[in-house]
Amino acid sequence: MPIPASGAINMSDIRTTFGGTQPDGLSEYYKGGDNVPTNATTTNVPTSGAISFSNFRSSAGTSNRNLNFSMRYDPSASFSGVGLLISDSVTGTPYSYSGNTSSGTRYYQPVFRAGTGFITSLSFGIGQNEDVSALTDNVVMYGGTDSSTVTDEVFKWKCIYHGSLGNTNYWRIDWNANGSISSITYTGSAISDNPNLVQLYYDDGINSNHRWYRFSAKSPVTIGKQGQMISLSLSSTPQPT
Repeated sequence: MPIPASGAINMSDIRTTFGGTQPDGLSEYYKGGDNVPTNATTTNVPTSGAISFSNFRSSAGTSNRNLNFSMRYDPSASFSGVGLLISDSVTGTPYSYSGNTSSGTRYYQPVFRAGTGFITSLSFGIGQNEDVSALTDNVVMYGGTDSSTVTDEVFKWKCIYHGSLGNTNYWRIDWNANGSISSITYTGSAISDNPNLVQLYYDDGINSNHRWYRFSAKSPVTIGKQGQMISLSLSSTPQPT
């Protein structure tokens, strides 16, 4: 994970984060060189000239992580998908899960860093099938200032009951270079007959301090027909080391 934002920094911290071999010096760690990538965490690392340990606070390299997340439900009153429990490590590897809708269990995506070098745009759909009970917070997206504080509710979607129609609605989230959210855009629905079956009803996305994010999903209680609530395919995504 990133070099801490405060406290002492030494050469071994930088070497561990970005690579390199001993003997080494700060001049080997200019941004854009062999060791330090250009990403949202390395804004303060210079590309040449004066360089100091303080330039590396909160900085990180990149490595690919599995950020997959999904939830579906079936008429047998069951749900399944890929994700994490709230008690799991927020940066853990998602795993396959299943359960009964009466348990009311919410599953979570691993946290991810947004911004240059990481995730800058994400398109996704949220589905609700016919004869499926309504829920006011089926899908929630959270934001935070670091990977351990991704608890602020940013967006919330609710699914509306309909006795004969199902639908999937689509959105796109775009991020600024620093990892704050630039915008969320509704991009359409799978079936035009009932575009309001899934609604974004809570929007607090424009927060300049958020850099880390994650989704969660909770299955409806009563299921008349199977459906895919959400599916994010992000199996190998650049993230801070």
